[in-house]
Amino acid sequence: MALSGGADSVLLLHLARQAEPAHPLLAVHVDHGLRGEESRGDAAFCARLCREQGLPLVVRQIPLDPRPQGLEARAREARYRVLVEEAQRTGTRTGSSRPTMRTTPWRRCCCAGPEEPASGAWRAWRDAVARASLRES
Repeated sequence: MALSGGADSVLLLHLARQAEPAHPLLAVHVDHGLRGEESRGDAAFCARLCREQGLPLVVRQIPLDPRPQGLEARAREARYRVLVEEAQRTGTRTGSSRPTMRTTPWRRCCCAGPEEPASGAWRAWRDAVARASLRES
């Protein structure tokens, strides 16, 4: 599963861990090094999160040409290539937090109305974030 360290991929990781039946998970973080220390911080966060969750993590360093023209597309292609390589290496399925793959679980968790209550995993995550926010303010 692609793990950038951002809110979307972290939430999806937590939801995937709650899935039943359980499936083996492999988190993959791709560090393009484009943001220097901040990029290394993302990789460190992912490593800490996976260690705390008892999940395997692969961190791959894939440098990119930093020219702005087409940078996002080049980065996305590199990440998808790494996911496929890791899936083939380990015999696992690939997963990503790109919008087409996250729409249904994301809407189910985040956009549930009163007639469609959010999942228990989402409520626990939401409540933990709210408590952390209150402590910080």
